[in-house]
Amino acid sequence: MVSRWYFRLRDGLLRGLEIFVCITLLAIFGMVISEVISRTFFGMSITYFVELPRLLLIYITFLYIGIALKQNKHIKVGLIPESLNPVLKKVINIIVHLLMIYACYLLLQTSISLVKLHFTIKSATYTAVPIPMWLFSISCLFGLGLTLVLCVDTLIQDIIVWVMGSDQTDAKK
Repeated sequence: MVSRWYFRLRDGLLRGLEIFVCITLLAIFGMVISEVISRTFFGMSITYFVELPRLLLIYITFLYIGIALKQNKHIKVGLIPESLNPVLKKVINIIVHLLMIYACYLLLQTSISLVKLHFTIKSATYTAVPIPMWLFSISCLFGLGLTLVLCVDTLIQDIIVWVMGSDQTDAKK
C-alpha cells in the first residue's frame, strides 16, 4: 500500500539524516581538535578547519529540527495541557501542529528568497576562506522544508489516531 512505502521512505530518510548528523558532529569534533593541536604545538592555524565547523554546525542545527520534531524530542511546555482532559489535549495538539506548519511555511518562503538573493549577488563570507553565503542559507531551506513535511506528517498521524480512537502512533505500518 501507499502508506507502507511512505513510512519506509520517511524512516529511511530520517535514519540517513541521523547518520549524516552523527558523521558531521564527528567531523566538527575532529576539525576543532586538529585546530587546537595545530595552534598549540605548531603555532599555526589550518584555515579550513576554522571555517568549516561553522558551516557544518548550521547544517546540523537546521537538519535536526525536523528529526527532533518527529522523535518528539523538541522543547515544549506541558503545564497547561497536562491538566486538561484527553479530547482537549488532542485538539490543542492539532492546533499547535497547524501553527507550526504555518510558521514553517512562512520561514520556508523567506529562506527561498534568501537563497535566491545570496545566489544572485554571489555574496561570500568575510573570512580567510570566502565561502558563498548561499551555502549557509540553503541549509535553512533544506531544514525548514524537512520540518514542514514532517510536521504535516505528524499532524496527519495525530488526526488518524484521534479518528481511530487509539493511542498508537505511526498507525501500524
